[in-house]
Amino acid sequence: MLQSLIGSIIALLATTSLLLAIQVTETIIQGSIRFPLTKDELEVLKGSGRISEVDILNGNIKQFPQKL
Repeated sequence: MLQSLIGSIIALLATTSLLLAIQVTETIIQGSIRFPLTKDELEVLKGSGRISEVDILNGNIKQFPQKL
């Protein structure tokens, strides 16, 4: 009896942790959608020789949905 209670508590904690992790992840993703590239990101692209892809990336960012 006690073992099943402890098992139920562990399952409840695991489920709660999973749901909290999903909620935090969705909040972070929603906050990061549709922002233009930063100066640091542009410098990384220039340094890698992929500056020609900046317009493509910015166009793709504008097409992302605002809500998931």
